[in-house]
Amino acid sequence: MSQVESTDGPGRNGIPAPTVFWHDPNRRRDEVRWLEPPLDLEDGSGDGNRAEALLTELRRVLPGLPLTTWRLLWKYYTLARAATHELLALERECRHALAARNRVAEQRRAEIEAELRQLKEQRQSVEQELNEALPQFAEAAARAGIECEPDPEKVQHALYDAAPTIDELAGRYGIGPATDGKQSPLHRVLAALFSILAPIVSGFVLALCLGTLVGILSLTDLQRNDRIGSLLLAAGLGSVIVYLLGEIMAAAVLTLARASEPSPAEAAGAPRFRLASGMGLAMLLFAFGLGVAEVTAEGLGIRELHLQRLEELRRLGMAADVRPLPMWAYLILGTLVSGPYLAYKAITAWGAAELRAREAWLLHHQRHWVEQRRATEEFRAAIAWAHRCHRLKSHRTELEARIQTLQAQHDALQPVTELDAEAKARLDQARLAAVGERHQLDLAIDEIVDAYEALPTADGQKRPVIADAFRPRLVPGSGRPEGAGGPRVAPPSEPPPAV
Repeated sequence: MSQVESTDGPGRNGIPAPTVFWHDPNRRRDEVRWLEPPLDLEDGSGDGNRAEALLTELRRVLPGLPLTTWRLLWKYYTLARAATHELLALERECRHALAARNRVAEQRRAEIEAELRQLKEQRQSVEQELNEALPQFAEAAARAGIECEPDPEKVQHALYDAAPTIDELAGRYGIGPATDGKQSPLHRVLAALFSILAPIVSGFVLALCLGTLVGILSLTDLQRNDRIGSLLLAAGLGSVIVYLLGEIMAAAVLTLARASEPSPAEAAGAPRFRLASGMGLAMLLFAFGLGVAEVTAEGLGIRELHLQRLEELRRLGMAADVRPLPMWAYLILGTLVSGPYLAYKAITAWGAAELRAREAWLLHHQRHWVEQRRATEEFRAAIAWAHRCHRLKSHRTELEARIQTLQAQHDALQPVTELDAEAKARLDQARLAAVGERHQLDLAIDEIVDAYEALPTADGQKRPVIADAFRPRLVPGSGRPEGAGGPRVAPPSEPPPAV
């Protein structure tokens, strides 16, 4: 019987271990503990014919037991020999299955190796093209006046970064910048704070003047603590009035500024109302009228407060010869109260409209500069080389990923040396059956020989008893033989059996 490889894998020193039945026991699977080999019926060995000859010889040696020896031959052919043939067939099937799997794996390895060679050649070609394209892109980018990596998006960003800012364009055309970037954060905070405090203070004065004119408030109310609520309410109402008047003034000025814009050259230009100029002028006059009314009310209120103060001083005998100021003086004082705030709102609205128009004009010229640079041959060459380098890099990345995947598959396709779990179980069962039937045949032979030895000879003498060392020793309670395989020998204390 050939030494087929064991299902336990590699043996000592990396050499594939032979079958477990006539060398070391299988210590990892306790269900297989047979140490005697099955019948060796491999074609061409002659052991099968020798076993049949020995059984036939047993019929001649035991002429008194023909039926028993015939039954022994029957069990040999139907059980022991059949189980051994089944084991041999299964071993051949397993060898063929392993060979087939190895052939498939080897074929797949050859296919993967061929594909890997092709992919590596493609990667080398792509790297060569990329090495040639990178200097070309660098030269084209230098001629175009940009500096970036060979990527189309980065080239576009580099073009926008190279464009002049709107302040640089303003300096080029000799006009003021669109934004005042030199203002410090403190200046901006103070401007915001004063823009909030201005309507509050002006509104308080306006409320005091209006209350004095209609008789609701007086100068003495400022000196009494029980009228604080009325003063705060009047101050709130006055602040709202002044704030709304400032917003109306700003909106009117902004409308007039937009109405004064030049008409677009295109037929279908920006949408414009036909009465824009007239409406802007009307709103400005209306806001101016409101401002005059406010200044007049404040002037009259200041005059009334002054007269009350003079009357109080006369009663005290402190200002008997003091006369009131002329009316125009009180109007000037009223103008100084709310006039600066209204003028600030009007000037700010006009300046904001002009700054937005200037910024839009500068942005248009900046975009025009970018479009002109984009239309140049230098930039077109740079963007073309950038697209080529980007495609080559992407192709190289895809090739490297594919090579890594195939290399992992190639490394995983190792020669198959072990059977699968189902084949291992079938092979173990077949071996167990073959060795078991061999053992049962040995037991039957021993029983026949023991029975024959118990019979007396023709002259009435007792036959010599076979040594116990020739009988297989069994593991207690398992019915399995133990001890090393190989030829049995008689102990030296007993004579050898008679031939």
